[in-house]
Amino acid sequence: DNTWLASEIRNKRMLPIHTHGMARDPAEYTEWQTHNGELFVMVLEGTLVIHSELYEVVTLEKGDSIYYDGKMGVKWTSAGMHPAEVIWVYG
Repeated sequence: DNTWLASEIRNKRMLPIHTHGMARDPAEYTEWQTHNGELFVMVLEGTLVIHSELYEVVTLEKGDSIYYDGKMGVKWTSAGMHPAEVIWVYG
């Protein structure tokens, strides 16, 4: 369930998206996810777990955020009873 935010604005440098329903296990991904830019992520509800190629696993709870280089491969999973609700800003 993805919703692009401010989709009517053209030629923007940031791509914000509101999402639900992350994978429950990193093995659900066939490859590491990358982006040619930077990402800002904020958890609105639930728990988001970020697995990366370079760093230890990071767990984000409601209200937590992270900013990272999108060239680093990551796999996002949701922990807890309900899927994490997240705002992503791709730049």
